[in-house]
Amino acid sequence: MKERRREERLIFEPPDIISAEFEIGKGSEKGQLWHLDVFDCSKHGLGLLVTEFDSALLQILNPGDRIKGMALYTEWAISKVDATVRHITKIKRGSHEGQYVLGVESEELEELNEGVKANIREFAKKLSSYYNIPEETVEWLLDSVGMSRGDAYMTAKVSKVANRPVEDVVEEYKANRGKGWGVIVKKLGIKPGSKEFHELKKDGSGMLGATKGKKKKEKQG
Repeated sequence: MKERRREERLIFEPPDIISAEFEIGKGSEKGQLWHLDVFDCSKHGLGLLVTEFDSALLQILNPGDRIKGMALYTEWAISKVDATVRHITKIKRGSHEGQYVLGVESEELEELNEGVKANIREFAKKLSSYYNIPEETVEWLLDSVGMSRGDAYMTAKVSKVANRPVEDVVEEYKANRGKGWGVIVKKLGIKPGSKEFHELKKDGSGMLGATKGKKKKEKQG
């Protein structure tokens, strides 16, 4: 179940990667969407927090498994990488005692961490345009509520899919901060397997694809 880490781990601090989202299933089962918060990080790897709510994931993944198209949410952008599971470790002390850290590794993380931060107003404009919410609301989510850009993106997306006001999503976000978006959307009435749940899997805004495409062009240039 465990594997030795090759690098020293650091407790995560912004503005690095906030959370990760990926789809994976067991055997022939259809993939399920998982959204995990980042617990710690290193140059090439991330420790993702697996809470009790997401404990079924521990029966699906093993060290050495590949996770393709993992979406990473940071303070400034959203990108996709392919990652390898390196270890699954139980937390023995602290506020997360009894929960697990899913250690994943990707060479693409270094490139992501060294990227230039996107302009906050440009981000607000894109999010506002696609999800039809005022730019001032996006700025409120970032500045007053204190959300990362990844969480602001998810708030706008969930608001649209669940047909609920942004304020309702923010209320559940505050009440369940740190428990992950899987808990939040369930509280808002979105059930696993529902039409709304599958809609949340889609990157209809094109923000993920645009970010990945931009990085490829910069690499080629």
